[in-house]
Amino acid sequence: MGRAAEALRSATESLELVRALLSDRQPLTGSLARRLCEREGDALLAVVQCHLACKDFEKALESGTEAHTRFRSSGDARREAAALTAV
Repeated sequence: MGRAAEALRSATESLELVRALLSDRQPLTGSLARRLCEREGDALLAVVQCHLACKDFEKALESGTEAHTRFRSSGDARREAAALTAV
């Protein structure tokens, strides 16, 4: 029973770590990556890294879209102001 309990505890800790990483409650550091690899192997770490990279890409895309919208809006305002002053 001791070995099964230890395996369950280890799996539970790994699950909680992955949940924290995926929910942005915990940053992925080198020591956490090593610990996850030691417990669960490279495949799970790769999945976590891929998920985090996708989230970073989504944030960058949102930021770029917002910046583009602001840029277009400022261009429209400048053109309107120039048209009013030209009259």
